[in-house]
Parts: sequence; C-alpha cells; structure tokens
Amino acid sequence: MIPVGDWASEATYLVRGELVIGEYPWDQLAKVPENLAAETWPDFPRTWANPGFVVRYAHARARWARRWAGAADPEWESLPAEWRGVVRLLAELPSRGRSRKGKWKTFAEHLAARYHDAFEAANPLPRGDADFTGASAARVATGDAVAAVLAAISAERLPERI
Repeated sequence: MIPVGDWASEATYLVRGELVIGEYPWDQLAKVPENLAAETWPDFPRTWANPGFVVRYAHARARWARRWAGAADPEWESLPAEWRGVVRLLAELPSRGRSRKGKWKTFAEHLAARYHDAFEAANPLPRGDADFTGASAARVATGDAVAAVLAAISAERLPERI
C-alpha cells in the first residue's frame, strides 16, 4: 500500500499495483507485523517535549480506549480527517518494511503525535450517555493498530497505563 495525494481532498492508495481512490483497505489495519524494530526512548521527563513519553502515552491511551470501548462494527467511512491522517501513516508500513532504512524511531514518534492530535480532535469514546457507534468503533480500531505498531517498534514493553 502506498498512500498518494492528500487527505484534504480524497485519499488515493496504490495497493498491489491497483489504484484505489477514496477507500483504504481497512483489513490491513489488523495485519501489523511484529518486531519491526527494537527502538528505545527515555521514560522521563513525562512531558510532551520527550518523544519517549509521547510514544508511551499514545500506546497507553489506545489501550485505555480499547478497554472502555463498547461493541459496534466500525464505520470506516465516518472517520474524521484527523483520524484519516493516522490511517495514512499506518498505510506506510508495507513500504517502510521493504526499505533498508525504515527510520522506525522517527516514524513511531510521528505516528504517536498524529494519534494524540486525532484523539484530542475527535475522542474515540462517546461522551456522557451517548451510544457507542460505528464511528467510535472505527476510531478505537485505528487506535488498536497504532498501539500494535508502536509495540512492534519498541524494544521494551510499552505501558498499558500511565
């Protein structure tokens, strides 16, 4: 999968030599390879200026959302633009995996930062008494993929809670 174009308009992917416009092969989110790298980051200080905190907190946040998620089928077409940006980064996995210089550490830091931005813009979990919807399920499933990728890049076990 190779992302082409800009999410501001319409997403385009090159998948197995076939051009796919406007749709992402969502089943690819569940196919995160294990042990992509063995990167490490400092745990402290726990501030946004520390990439290690950003990565660890993204993993913990995604796992928290999964623990609290309800049951609903993901409605991928309802992902807001911020979350589509996260998916776009995830779509780079196959090409990065084929590259000799995957630059996994930088990728993980960018993915974690993009995940936090998306989370703040459109929380994956409903507020108050609102129902857990397919839109929420799509955000939580995207977070699951983020957590799996971050765990596959990290040399150490990432925290479930911070």
